[in-house]
Amino acid sequence: MKDLDKFRDDSEVIEMYDHDTEMKRIYEAEKHNAVKEAIDENTKEVSLNSKKEIASNMLKKKMKIEDISEITGLSIDEINNL
Repeated sequence: MKDLDKFRDDSEVIEMYDHDTEMKRIYEAEKHNAVKEAIDENTKEVSLNSKKEIASNMLKKKMKIEDISEITGLSIDEINNL
């Protein structure tokens, strides 16, 4: 029991534990942010593909390019390239 008391009061051991705990917290936060960024990027890509598909369907219906641009948020050049 005396050995445990020694470690409990040892400031170096406490500092190492605190450092290890903080490093684990930072790692988990960075992992969380990386996953969130990947999801956000994937969502943007899906959203852009969806907008292009919608714009393409609107073009097939002979809608004005300016109206398609306003509705989808795509640029006129992006729509012309469809």
